[in-house]
Amino acid sequence: MFDRAPTLGNVREAEAKPLTKATLHIRKPKGAEAFVNRARDRGHIAQADTDAVHRVREYRNVLVHERSRPVTPVTIREVTSFLCTFLSRVQRIW
Repeated sequence: MFDRAPTLGNVREAEAKPLTKATLHIRKPKGAEAFVNRARDRGHIAQADTDAVHRVREYRNVLVHERSRPVTPVTIREVTSFLCTFLSRVQRIW
């Protein structure tokens, strides 16, 4: 047998995850806001598109988590438009 360094091809999946994180320095964003902002920065996405996604996220959080903070309602049509626009821009960096 040859003595060689472990690679993703010859390491079991359970062992590959720590190796990948250590090797590639992958950091997971701490929340949805950080995730959206990081995608915006990497993809050079317009601030207006990002702000629209944050409006959707904030409205969703008010509904799901029953928060009392006032936010402007967002229609389903707006949600679809905002998220599809943002994701189409993110798709360029994948």
